[in-house]
Amino acid sequence: MMKFTAVHRRRLRALAKLLRSLTPREAREHFYMGSWFTHLGAHAHRVPTMPKEKDLTTCGTFACALGWATTIPQLQRAGLRLDACDCAVVFDGYHGAQAAAAVFGLDDMAARWLVTDQVRSGTDETPKQVARRIDRLIENDGRLP
Repeated sequence: MMKFTAVHRRRLRALAKLLRSLTPREAREHFYMGSWFTHLGAHAHRVPTMPKEKDLTTCGTFACALGWATTIPQLQRAGLRLDACDCAVVFDGYHGAQAAAAVFGLDDMAARWLVTDQVRSGTDETPKQVARRIDRLIENDGRLP
């Protein structure tokens, strides 16, 4: 397991803060934990590898917590990217939950618990619920509660 450091704690706090800042409309229309990033619709929509929040609030666009994390400048500087062609989040050569593990200093189980386990259980979470899970990880030094 990677060592959970103050840098990882700050990164997770930044994501929790962003998730709590999403408006009810943004949460309802542009947040879905079942997809790293998706754009539906006949109209073209190019999303950069380092998107801004406005890029994820375009009609027909939604992302999970990790997809939204790609809009945070601190995480962009660290190397977190959105690969819109593959609808994936990448970091340091890792994709998806492995990218979450690497960028946030989590072991694989904690990363999956953060970004995918609730989806497999059929739970449709809100950004605030995911932010509370992040808080639990921070309180437990990056380990599963």
